[in-house]
Amino acid sequence: MYSFVGRRRGRRLRIPALLLAAALGLSACGGSSTAADVPSGPPVMANESSWNSTVTKANGEHQLVIYWSMGTEQNVPNFIAAFKKKYPDIKVKIVFQATGDLVNRLDQEMSANVQGADVVVHASPAWFSDQFSANHLAALQVSPENQAAGWQKMLNNKSFATWWGFAYVLGYRTAQPKPPTNLKALLDSNPKARIGLVDPHASQASGNVYETLPKRYGDGILDQLAKSNYTIEGSNSQLSQALAAGSVDYAYPDQINTTAPLIAKGAPLGQIVTNQAVAGAYYNVGVVRNAPDPNAAQVFANFAMSKDGQAAVAKDNSPAATVPSSLPGAIPWGTVKAYNPADWTSDKWNAWIAKYWTPRFK
Repeated sequence: MYSFVGRRRGRRLRIPALLLAAALGLSACGGSSTAADVPSGPPVMANESSWNSTVTKANGEHQLVIYWSMGTEQNVPNFIAAFKKKYPDIKVKIVFQATGDLVNRLDQEMSANVQGADVVVHASPAWFSDQFSANHLAALQVSPENQAAGWQKMLNNKSFATWWGFAYVLGYRTAQPKPPTNLKALLDSNPKARIGLVDPHASQASGNVYETLPKRYGDGILDQLAKSNYTIEGSNSQLSQALAAGSVDYAYPDQINTTAPLIAKGAPLGQIVTNQAVAGAYYNVGVVRNAPDPNAAQVFANFAMSKDGQAAVAKDNSPAATVPSSLPGAIPWGTVKAYNPADWTSDKWNAWIAKYWTPRFK
């Protein structure tokens, strides 16, 4: 881990060969499916009988391994509790890593045909699109309930679902006065604010947040940030920890589900959804084609898509959550500016950092 105050703290993770070898060893112990056994391709609209059969088989599998970037169970307690209540016979194991690290791990496991994840949840839509095109995702079975809710149209013939999203928030220590309702107003009133930022090298989504700011306020907003008493963190989890530790007084872009658990434990922190330049990310869910527990994976994906699943995840991420269902208190679907993977190519990402970030934040 490297660090500099007023500059950067962060990390880059690679999966050790030993870890991959261990995963290979685990996969050799067994698994109920291989890619050859499970169809890929467009989603399948299940009838009542076939869906009931899937649920019965899922309960018989008794377990589910989720690879996701949504934090530990304490980050989304209502969502996990709601799933366990509906499917008490399925034991849930969560493997949590930040999106970039998780994608690297999945790519390595898939290239080695390792059976690790049953279902995948993270905020990189380009990864899901690529894996769907490469036939690495199982054809999503859509329950009758979710068909009635309009998911056949929302899936747009793809076997992964964009099922919830969030707006990044402005986090602050409550020992400080409650900040104004947007970052520009905060910097205008407090030019030397001790503010934590997420390194845009961490993900295209982070880069998109910083690009959204000058689109709303002009390039001068980045100059203001660079003149503040800033610290750059390598991920949202690290940013939340820095805020809780008192290393910074404000955090942007802060993430509800990494900071809310710290608040629940007594950390003197607050969060507000800004009223301008609102940016965020959307999470997708997909079933891995060689999932060891393919039916439990289908059941989980459909629960995430359901109104009950969306209500639970929205409660965990209030007031920053956005979901396809029209739920009281949720941000209207489609109004949070998320990065477009077709636009945020690696070339654009690197070019934006080189032009706008590196000259200011050294």
